[in-house]
Amino acid sequence: MSNVTSVHNNTKWNIIPTSEVSLCVDPKHPNSLTHWVLSHEPSSTKLYPCSYAAPEKLRKDLNIAYFLIDHEDLMTVYELEKEFSYNTYQYWGDSFSSILQFTHMIDMVGMVAEESRRKKMYLRTIPAVPMGDNTLGESRVFVEEISAMIPILREHQGNSFEKPEAEQQKISNRFNPANNSGLIQTITLSQLKNLLEEYDIDKSLLTLVDDPTYLIGWKSLEKTGAPFKMLSHSGAAIISKEQGTLHLFQSLICGVYWDGVPTKEKVQIANIIHACATLGQGIYLWYEAIVSSVIQIRKAFRHIYADRKATFDVMYHKVAPTEIVPYSEYEEITKHFHLPLYTFSNFQVPNLEIWSLRPLLIIGWIHSFVKDDARMKMFILSFAKTSISGLLLAIPENRRTLIADITMDAVTIMNNLFDSKDEKVKGKTVDSTQKKHQFKKTTKKNNQLTADIDHAQG
Repeated sequence: MSNVTSVHNNTKWNIIPTSEVSLCVDPKHPNSLTHWVLSHEPSSTKLYPCSYAAPEKLRKDLNIAYFLIDHEDLMTVYELEKEFSYNTYQYWGDSFSSILQFTHMIDMVGMVAEESRRKKMYLRTIPAVPMGDNTLGESRVFVEEISAMIPILREHQGNSFEKPEAEQQKISNRFNPANNSGLIQTITLSQLKNLLEEYDIDKSLLTLVDDPTYLIGWKSLEKTGAPFKMLSHSGAAIISKEQGTLHLFQSLICGVYWDGVPTKEKVQIANIIHACATLGQGIYLWYEAIVSSVIQIRKAFRHIYADRKATFDVMYHKVAPTEIVPYSEYEEITKHFHLPLYTFSNFQVPNLEIWSLRPLLIIGWIHSFVKDDARMKMFILSFAKTSISGLLLAIPENRRTLIADITMDAVTIMNNLFDSKDEKVKGKTVDSTQKKHQFKKTTKKNNQLTADIDHAQG
């Protein structure tokens, strides 16, 4: 695209801030990713999943993608259905299979009615959320979606591509050079800006809005601590590498008594989780692939999961995040599964809130899983960093830094256990002007490993 004359570089896209919207979810389907309405009162905009526009009796038969439509789109399809009785699969065909096909249908109606209206482009974004590491992240968008929109935007501004499908594929290939169909790529808003300017797109034709499926999933994670999925442009369930790692870890590691399990078997299980945890930034995977991995591992090692896995909800998925549990209950779990007991000066004792207990249990199960064999050391950081990153969205924002720090402290303790011949961590104090916490030695009392990490009150 080096020969394109740039005339739209100074244009700006529109943004619908999440702070100004209300997301109404169908109470009959509270966790559904396709039963919601997003309203933005300042602009009088209502957005829906495109499936809302499909004739209800045909929704199970049609190939329906996932993209955002507004009320005018919805009414256009409704009038077509009502006036011409277009209720057959043969008529609708692939009209809902992609945003390109749907836009052509909407634009055609506008042309026939001699109206100037064209379908507005709403690009869903994955918001940047403070994760407690003092870094400022950047929102991201899905490559498959923006690559589908660019040919439409060029057409709407009057300079269509000669071969729009080829340009769409070219963009997709650029950000997925290995052509790995198992990975769904995202790019940052900075990369999006550069891409739009490269193709001389009028950015004012584009409206950015945080993906409602992300917002629904985030709310679910806050309540349950269980990982959430989203929808791809094709309408299939996908999951981020962080949520995918959390799903694998909670399904395959948590709730299992690992003492005595041969390292060879643990390494095979760990490799599956490690492969997900070490993917590049902003990568999404097919949710079905994650579920399939869990099923295959449990079948291959059924002797572990049949005899050693807990039959109760060890991660408290059905308990409200602010509910209080006695500290003694945490102690009982650590004794039962032989996990290290972490103690913290600024956690309320003798009680813990569920949101604070969940990361302690994950860290504890990492410790229990990797201990006793140096071959397991390589998995400590990837497991801890990625799985806890997936859980941080469920932690109150003002406590995420604490949990992130605790996680890295625990990683240091675990690594030191491998580095020390007698598997005891020597006291290590860090200058408080550099860090706000210090490590204290790990000790064994009554065969119970206790790791103390003191954090200064912030």
